[in-house]
Amino acid sequence: MPGRGLPPALDVFVGRERELSRLHTLLRSCRLLTLTGPGGVGKTRLALELAGRVRGGRTGRAQWVALDSLQDGELLPQALAAALGVRERGGRAGIESLVHALGTRTTLIVLDNCEHLAEACARLAATLLARCPRLRLLATSREPLRVPGEVVFRVGELSLSPAGEEHGTAALLRSEAVRLFLARARTSDAAFELGSGEARTVAEICRRLDGLPLAIELAAGRVGSLSLPGILHGLDDQLSLLTDGSRTGPGRHRELGAAIDWSHRLLDPLERVVFRRLSVLGGGFDAEGAAEVCANGGGDDERGRDPDRDPRSKSCACSARWRRNP
Repeated sequence: MPGRGLPPALDVFVGRERELSRLHTLLRSCRLLTLTGPGGVGKTRLALELAGRVRGGRTGRAQWVALDSLQDGELLPQALAAALGVRERGGRAGIESLVHALGTRTTLIVLDNCEHLAEACARLAATLLARCPRLRLLATSREPLRVPGEVVFRVGELSLSPAGEEHGTAALLRSEAVRLFLARARTSDAAFELGSGEARTVAEICRRLDGLPLAIELAAGRVGSLSLPGILHGLDDQLSLLTDGSRTGPGRHRELGAAIDWSHRLLDPLERVVFRRLSVLGGGFDAEGAAEVCANGGGDDERGRDPDRDPRSKSCACSARWRRNP
């Protein structure tokens, strides 16, 4: 079956060794594996690395389908067929064409960025898995698809060096977040070298960013125009500093604020009220703390505030430290 296969990885993959090992095992034992987590945590890059490592991934039996630009769920079968190079033939159209083309082939399809089409993706996944016995699906989404048989794997932040302790450079460099920062800094400025004692500054930058890969990459992109202490100081206003990402990447990955906006637009009005109220919990929260601030009646909407224009809707994702996926 002709198709686009996997897109080439244009940057070095850093860390995630334990996750990849676990995901490889899961993908052998289930037929729908969904990587979930907040925006910018690295779901797409992890899925690409995983798909490339599984058997057949680099020989055409893994197919990549990017869904971020598709807005109409009704067009999902046609979009999938186009991505896989499946043509309508013999009176077959839509899902029937896909089922006929996939048949009993051993195929892995990666559905990247399903969250805004979750219901359509769930319906299509259920149909294809039921009718194509050797098909496996790997999905990335900010929420599970909730299809029978789905295995959900929450992608977490990169590992950080412990705070409040003295560590040597070698120990600090074992942190996945620090390693990612250094790798991207060296692509941003080929002359970049880590000076004496600067590993602690990098480690602190990564801690301030909670190990979030997108934020770390955007911060590393400032190397060359700002010193490491300057980047650290600039994190007092993260949404202003963390901009100017890849021009060729998705718009929501070009700055931290855009990633938050993408998540916020996916919320219904009641979820946006909850999201704003959680912004007061600046150090993270558990279920009891969330209930305390969200359970009372009244609130923002009764006072006439437009949830789409409330600037706090952007800041609350950072205030909640990105550990609670909207």
